[in-house]
This record gives sequence, structure tokens and C-alpha cells, in this order.
Amino acid sequence: MTYEFHAACLLMPRMQVEEYTALCESIRQGYAPGHPILLCDGKILDGRHRYQACLDTGTEPIFVEWSGGDPFLFVDREHAASRHWISQEQEGAVRKKLFAKSNEWAEMQTRINEEGNRARSEAMVGNQNWAAEKTVDPQVEGQLSGSVRNHAIKHARSSATAMAKILGISRAAMERVHSLEQNAPDLLDKVAAGDIPAGLAIKEMRRELGKARMNVRIARLNAISASNHELNAGKKYRVIYADPPWRYEHARTENRAIENKYPTMTLDEIKALPICQISEDDSIIFLWATSPKLVEAMEVLTTWGFTYRTMAVWDKEIMGMGYYFRQQHEVLLVATRGDMPAPPPDARPVSVVIEKRGNHSTKPEIFRKYIEAMYPAFDRVELFCREPAKGWDVWGNQSAGE
Repeated sequence: MTYEFHAACLLMPRMQVEEYTALCESIRQGYAPGHPILLCDGKILDGRHRYQACLDTGTEPIFVEWSGGDPFLFVDREHAASRHWISQEQEGAVRKKLFAKSNEWAEMQTRINEEGNRARSEAMVGNQNWAAEKTVDPQVEGQLSGSVRNHAIKHARSSATAMAKILGISRAAMERVHSLEQNAPDLLDKVAAGDIPAGLAIKEMRRELGKARMNVRIARLNAISASNHELNAGKKYRVIYADPPWRYEHARTENRAIENKYPTMTLDEIKALPICQISEDDSIIFLWATSPKLVEAMEVLTTWGFTYRTMAVWDKEIMGMGYYFRQQHEVLLVATRGDMPAPPPDARPVSVVIEKRGNHSTKPEIFRKYIEAMYPAFDRVELFCREPAKGWDVWGNQSAGE
């Protein structure tokens, strides 16, 4: 007669080959199978390796029917709690499954859910009272200081915190287990079995999630590109305003592409735009660039047939990233071709504009107003336009319906 293994028994990792070989050898040499093999509802709850070793060595196993309450808690407390684990994540992966199937955890989860529901209800009531009275009772101020969303976040973390405390591991390790469980359960199974280190599983999960996000971004960028118009070479302009989607050589390139709402372009792609065909012999261009792209921007101006004249600076008030300086500004380069006149003195604005950065790298409207005041009588075009404006021809996906 052969026996099946209980679900609780199967959650524990298998012995390493060396350990199992040693167990079989000790049985062959006449060593007793050790503790009896425990059965629960006719299935092996404890001793699956001893059982298999007995079969492999032709030894008669000893069975005892177990009746000790919750089988999952038994396996956890009898073996999992005292086992030498490869990592906290492996321990968390195995013991979480054991404990999560126990009646004790079901009762605890019910209490956590009830507390979370009560906290959310109190927050909602408190927020409604605050909206009606515009005051908060000092005795409940602590409860109302967070929004309903904050209570939901705390509740979402409470299970991981409770489980981490029960198992005696860090909450960070338990949250990594939860992340693998949600995003890559097959990798979590490998961590639990000891087949791969937890750190490698987390790295692989993030890589796969990154690929998935990249595919979403690529699909979005392709959709954006499909709605772009070709540049109309049949009309020429004296005033050109451009904010190219520069491609950056760092890990956040695609994030920046999403932020700019345009597919990023290589330097050669930007230089290849037929700007010469749409600009008058006497014309001016206002070109946005960042500090790291300044040299490339100058190269673009030369390729397009313009000569650099000066620049304005936009102080965004919010510090960003940077390898040498934390960047807080962008520059608007000014270049001309032919005999393009400078604006009259009373239309020459200050060279530094201080305005807080908005969303999606949208440039301050004041720069467009400055250009209009400088050259009110000339035809104007904005390239890579985000928000079409009266008096401007535009090119870009945001203006597809204009």
C-alpha cells in the first residue's frame, strides 16, 4: 500500500540530495527509521523522507495516526519554526503558506479585516464631519489625520506586519515574499524550495515587471507616433519654437519619454527633421535644451542652418536629478539664419524666468508670450506642441485634431 502526502507536508522543502542519501544509508545499515511516520486522514503528515527512504531501502515503515489539532500549525511548529533556512524570504514563503492555511490565521485575518473596516469607517465619518463643520475634535484628531486611503494602506500592510511578527522575521522580508506572491508566484515557489536565492528571484521579478512596463510604454509611444503629422514643407516660417524629445543615455529614458508625451528621438533623428525646408531665409528659432544636451543642441542648430545668438533660463524651482549638479533649470537657445532682425528694445524680456515646474515637462506659457511680443507680425510654428495656442501653427501629436 502506498500513501499520499498531506498538503501541509508538501509545503516543506525537500531534503537536499546529500541529506537524503545519508538517510537512506543509515537505514540500510540497520538504523531504525526513527520517529514513526504520522498519518492525518490517511495521508502522510510528517516523515515523507523517512517513508520514501524506507521504500527505497526495502525497510518496513512504522505508521502512527496523528490527532493533534491543526495539521498546518503542527508542521510549522514541529519543523518549520526550528529549521535552518537559507534566507528569511524562504522561511517566510514556506511558513506563510502553512500558517495562512491554519484556522488560527483565519481567525486573526478576520480580526484584521474587522479592524481595517472599522478604521476606514471612522475615517470616512470623520472626514464627512470635518467637511460639514470644518473642525476636528482634538480627541479624535489622530484618527482623522490620515485619509481613507491611508487607512487602506495601513490595513494592506497589517497582514504582512502581523505575519512577520508571528514568524519572527522582518517585515521587509515578508513584504518581499508578498510581492513575489502577487507578481511572480512561480519564483516564490522556487525560493520556498530552495532552488534559487531570494535576491535573485526579486531581481528576476523586477526585470520581468520592467519588461512588461516597457511593453506598455512602447505601445503607448507607438500610438502617439501614429497620430503625428508630417511637417508641412509647403509653408515657411520666420519664427520657430521647438522642444525636442531628447533621448538620454540612462535608465529612466522611457520614463522621460512618457513624461514628455513623445517618443524620444536620437540626435541624428532630430537633426534629420526638415527644418530648413519650413524656415524662411531670414528666420529665428527658439530651441529648448537641458544642460546635458547643450552640445547636442548646438549641433542641431548648426545642422538646421542657424547660428547661435543667446539663451534664456527657466528656473523650475524644484530640484531634479543630476550626476554633478542637481538640475533645476532648462535653457531656451536662440539662433538665427540670414538677416533676421532683433526685437525692439521694449519687447526684449528678462533672460531668467522663475516658475514652478508643471506636469509632463510643459514649458511656462510666458515664453510663448515673450516670443509673440518679440515678433507679432511673423508666421510662427511650434514643433512638438503640447498645448496649441491661437496664432500658432503646430506640429505634434497633441495637436492632431487641430
